[in-house]
Amino acid sequence: AEGLNVRWCQLRLSAQPAIGQGLSRARLGQVPLRLRLRRGGEVCRLPGHSHHQTLKKLLQGHAIAPWLRTRLPLLYAGEELAAVADLWVCEPYAAHADEPGVRLVVQKI
Repeated sequence: AEGLNVRWCQLRLSAQPAIGQGLSRARLGQVPLRLRLRRGGEVCRLPGHSHHQTLKKLLQGHAIAPWLRTRLPLLYAGEELAAVADLWVCEPYAAHADEPGVRLVVQKI
């Protein structure tokens, strides 16, 4: 994912190297990566939480505007949701303390 620079629905998605934050480089390197838009029914378990939450509830709970929800790039590792734009990283793809990671950055273009 490092070196990523993608235009997506009037947004630019890029990746920056990080340590102890973002996506784990080691775990991302094991599966093919894809970007997708929301289809409904997506779930994510945030680091430090024991239960999965629906993406719908996460977006509503953080007051993400409805028009933006449909445009957010979702990063999939294989068939698993790994990250929601630059908002959240899902377990097991989150980088742990002192682990090389990749932080996603989304900018409006």
